Amino acid sequence: MRSPEGDFELVEHTADTAIRGWGSTHEELFANMAKGMFKVIGGEATVSPTQTHAVHLEAENRNELLHDWLETLNAMHQIHHELYTSFDLTIEENRLKATVHGGPMNQDFEEFGTEVKGVTWHDLNIQETPEGLEAYVLLDI
Repeated sequence: MRSPEGDFELVEHTADTAIRGWGSTHEELFANMAKGMFKVIGGEATVSPTQTHAVHLEAENRNELLHDWLETLNAMHQIHHELYTSFDLTIEENRLKATVHGGPMNQDFEEFGTEVKGVTWHDLNIQETPEGLEAYVLLDI
């Protein structure tokens, strides 16, 4: 069931945080899952989208592609010290091409968010529902 709050929701999970997201297409779903992860990472912080990065991925299946997508974005965030706010994606079969937009974190970033150590495989899934696509991902924080 789609959240009344929007295209993703954060789900409390013992010592970690999970994201449940929705989309009418895989592109929309993957973008919403990325937005959810950056809500965890950035909290209420805002950035000006002054940076653009290209991402190209290929995987064995869509679950693996979603995992690799979020892991790649988290690695980019850690390397470049940026938060990402919008995602233009194309997904064909199990290949993803994306342009990611974001900007540098300000010095007060630590007040807002949570470090994501990794994207886990635990309960990770994408499923079709009567309303469209739904995904669930557990983040190690």
